[in-house]
Amino acid sequence: MKNVSLALNGILVVAVAVLYYLHFSSGSKAASTTSDSTIPTDIKIAYINSDTVLKYYDFFKSNVEKLEAKGKKLDQDLQNRAQSLQNDITAYQRNYGSMTIGQAKAVEEI
Repeated sequence: MKNVSLALNGILVVAVAVLYYLHFSSGSKAASTTSDSTIPTDIKIAYINSDTVLKYYDFFKSNVEKLEAKGKKLDQDLQNRAQSLQNDITAYQRNYGSMTIGQAKAVEEI
């Protein structure tokens, strides 16, 4: 019994030593491969012509202001037309009782 226990302890010591060696020897290889893979292989350089960017930025900015002014004008025109239509509908509903059927149909077709 003592010999079996001694043999098992010997096998366990050898197994722990092998696992210890494998663990730390593979860790150094993995660390070296990851550091090599992080190095960029192709570096791209972009050139920006800053005076052209500023020129077109001012152009864009002025056109945005023009378009916003035009949009406000069109929005106001739409609001005026909607208000005019609402006034016509209100007038029609108010005068519907005093109109003849022919007059009501004529107003509805307009």
